[in-house]
Amino acid sequence: MADKKKIKVRDAVAVYSALRGINAAKFPTADKAGLFAVIRATRAFKAAFDSQADFERDAAERLKPEDFDALMEKRNRFDTLTPEEKRDVAERLNAYDRAFVECVKPEQEKEVEIDAFEPLSEDVIAGIAAASENMALETLLLIEDACGK
Repeated sequence: MADKKKIKVRDAVAVYSALRGINAAKFPTADKAGLFAVIRATRAFKAAFDSQADFERDAAERLKPEDFDALMEKRNRFDTLTPEEKRDVAERLNAYDRAFVECVKPEQEKEVEIDAFEPLSEDVIAGIAAASENMALETLLLIEDACGK
């Protein structure tokens, strides 16, 4: 079993998201131990994912302008607005999005400690690739860096 490791929050979130998206039914059936190693690794990254999701939910709520509901209603009927109203809605929503990104980016760059888990072998990582329909090589590299031996 590996020691606890430090990883950037954004990478921990990406690893958890990728691992939880694996189609377990497509994981090589001969590698039952490998599948359970993936399950344990996924659990190790869950706390970082949940913490970041809570932070982002809170940030999104705190950063909403007072008239956010009215703004969203206007966005939902965007095609019926005048050009000036469209510009105003777009500018205000873009400002909200920028404020959100500026708020969460420092949090994503922080390091978080991940609980110890059994490192994943090359065969297990190959099984992850086989069980994942459209996983990018970049994601497999991230998984290997974060979870491999």
